[in-house]
Amino acid sequence: MIESFEPLAKKHPDALAEEGEWLIRFMEEPEGPGAFEVRFAERA
Repeated sequence: MIESFEPLAKKHPDALAEEGEWLIRFMEEPEGPGAFEVRFAERA
């Protein structure tokens, strides 16, 4: 799980998902299509 340092604005969810996907690809090579997904979780 990747957590932000501060709350993220909900204005541009596609841009946030794209950035999350880039971070995952940077950190680890996935094992083919569908090996990972980007989801947003509500903080308690």
